[in-house]
Amino acid sequence: MTNKTNIPGPQISALLLFRRLAPTCAEELSKQMHRAGIHNSNDVVDVLATGLRTFARMHGISSAAVFSQAWPEALNVLKNSRSEEDWTRLLPQEASAFKAPPRQISEAGMQMFRVLEVAMETMQMAPRTTVGFGVWIVTAVVIGHSGPLDADLSLEELAHYF
Repeated sequence: MTNKTNIPGPQISALLLFRRLAPTCAEELSKQMHRAGIHNSNDVVDVLATGLRTFARMHGISSAAVFSQAWPEALNVLKNSRSEEDWTRLLPQEASAFKAPPRQISEAGMQMFRVLEVAMETMQMAPRTTVGFGVWIVTAVVIGHSGPLDADLSLEELAHYF
């Protein structure tokens, strides 16, 4: 980190932090979604994207701009951080499971919103950086859903959703 900050103590790069935390957050959120009745892996992506968009909108940030800028780097870093087998075990959901109703997806999206609020406060991140962190979480879920080799296609498709 080349810029000086007024925060005492050692500084950790966002890249290193996101690389380690995003898969863990993705795994925990997907488990919470599973317990809440979200059993389809496509729905998990929708839930997290909904929460991310809501968080970005509440903080006056374009989720589309941040998403299109952050996902290629997140994918590049994350896809090789675990084995393909580890990625397949990330999500308890399956693509063949029944789809959740839109209201359930919207309500579950608030969990992602709350995770981002807490992350922003706890890690003292700027709202835009927090949206970037949310993109890394969504990217980790997409890798878990599509696999490391096909995740780029799913993320390009998801970019239109924002």
